[in-house]
Amino acid sequence: MEDRGTYTFGDYRLDAAQQVLLRSGQPVRLTPKAMGMLLALVERHGELVEKQQLFARVWPGVVVEDCNLAQHVASLRRMLGDLSETPRFIETVPRRGYRFIAPVAVEWARPPAPRAEVEPGPVPPGAAGEMRGGRPRTRLLGLGSVVAAAFLLSSSAGSTAPGPATSMRSLALLPFVNLTGDARQDQVAEAMTRALQRRLGRVHALRVPARTSAQAYREAQRPVRALADELAVEGLVEGAILRAGDRIQVAVQIVDARLDAHLWAETFEEDAIAMPALEAAIARGILDQLQVELRPEDKLRLARARPARPDAYRAYTLGRVFSSRRTVEGVLRGVDQFEQSIARDPGYALAHAGLADAYALAAEIQVLPLASSLRLARTAAQTALRLDPDLAEAHQSLAAILEAEWDWEGALRHLERAVELAPGSEVAHRRLGEFLTRRGRHAEALAHVQRARELDPASPSANAAVGAAYHYAGRQGEAIHHLRETVQLDPHCATAHALLGSAYDAAGRHAEAVGALRTAVELSGRVPGYLAALARAQALAGAGREARALLGELEASARGGLASSFHLARVLSALGDRDRALRMLEAAFEERFPALPYLGAEPVLPELREHPRVVALL
Repeated sequence: MEDRGTYTFGDYRLDAAQQVLLRSGQPVRLTPKAMGMLLALVERHGELVEKQQLFARVWPGVVVEDCNLAQHVASLRRMLGDLSETPRFIETVPRRGYRFIAPVAVEWARPPAPRAEVEPGPVPPGAAGEMRGGRPRTRLLGLGSVVAAAFLLSSSAGSTAPGPATSMRSLALLPFVNLTGDARQDQVAEAMTRALQRRLGRVHALRVPARTSAQAYREAQRPVRALADELAVEGLVEGAILRAGDRIQVAVQIVDARLDAHLWAETFEEDAIAMPALEAAIARGILDQLQVELRPEDKLRLARARPARPDAYRAYTLGRVFSSRRTVEGVLRGVDQFEQSIARDPGYALAHAGLADAYALAAEIQVLPLASSLRLARTAAQTALRLDPDLAEAHQSLAAILEAEWDWEGALRHLERAVELAPGSEVAHRRLGEFLTRRGRHAEALAHVQRARELDPASPSANAAVGAAYHYAGRQGEAIHHLRETVQLDPHCATAHALLGSAYDAAGRHAEAVGALRTAVELSGRVPGYLAALARAQALAGAGREARALLGELEASARGGLASSFHLARVLSALGDRDRALRMLEAAFEERFPALPYLGAEPVLPELREHPRVVALL
């Protein structure tokens, strides 16, 4: 970039050279990524900035989910006092990117000198005992690392000295930051955060909100107490990767939010290949300081630290990122990454569980043929359980396969075991709640999905699951309310748009259903189930020609084994061809389509639910 200017908009003044934002003359604290995103938008005010351009500018060389971008934009809007529905500053351009729409006055300046913060300088004499912002420096400066000093200088806690171990029953693990100066190590920091979240979330006596919520709230740069209040926790854990390569060096601290005081800080170092052992040591250090009473099974799981190859670990993490998108491309890329992880480390149980989940999802949304997907998913899940019988993710994976095979007792047993093994896991509670929703056990289902949302308030999946629970229970007004909130939280979540469309459809609001479902189809890469829901909504809205065109697409997919007769039945019934719809439902029974037994509970074909031929099938 040539010149770096100063930009004035509303009450704000943004100095691009110094990377400082002022509101009415007072500094507004932004994270580096929030600052980078704001600069990218303001420097091109009035123009569309594509998502890929933001990824390249703010996360160069790093794989980032669309939902992460949406969360960062939402955080930036909150800091600016902006609203997505009636924006004053940042406008969303659906499926493309964002535009800064406020009038901007620009004062140009010559390019600035390189910022000192990029490479921290030597620590001044006598600084080892000083504090700024509350972090004790003496524990970490023993490393002889100026980067460690920089990490210590950035805290927001109020107290200047560490306190004794104290009892806590809830804490938030804030996303670890990369202070190595190498953007490629962002993935190491992300992997460390995920792994510690898993380990601490398995401790029965400790509540740990999920990673996505901590990320969203942290990006808003709230004070310690406000951050803890919003996450409903007593303490916060912060960490930083100080060095990565053959050896990993990590700085960790705990802040007691009740006193706004720093409690504990320590550094940990280990060979990169022994990263799980490093994670276990950090988890034990945190738990020791919090005086958490551990059950024998908690101690056993924390002590188990099988080393995983770093390249296998990275491929596993990418597999989770891709498959969590629940799109055609995301599932296929997820399968590829999990297979790469297993090839590099065949004994890595988490990678086998991830592969099982990806194949089960491929079966659910029919990215791959149903029978072969389920067969591959079962093999991977059983391998994961053989490698680690107490891996909650493996039990969740096997449960998904058993449910698809109509073994509901077996599925419930493994889902309940997953919650027992990982009581602080949003995923474990959400999956159990989603299963109970489909089984018509609505009160129990709501309890679990609401618990999942408590554990991860910013998770689109958890919020969508709450909306789905109301939808299945026939409470469409509440479903629509929650699902609209979910879509605002993550506009790129295809599942949320699809559920919102289904809730509109069930409420008789067919035109609105068409809009939401059309978005779900586009975001997902034309998943057959979403296509069928859209065609059905079009038929009920009076757009029969468009519905028949989608029916033709579904019939072609069905001939290739990538759509079910069940999907055809939904569209045919809405078009008034009930006899052929019934024949398709009977064909779906012969196919053993996973969702067919839930026809009595799901609000997907209410006009046929009581038909004698359907009752006979169920």
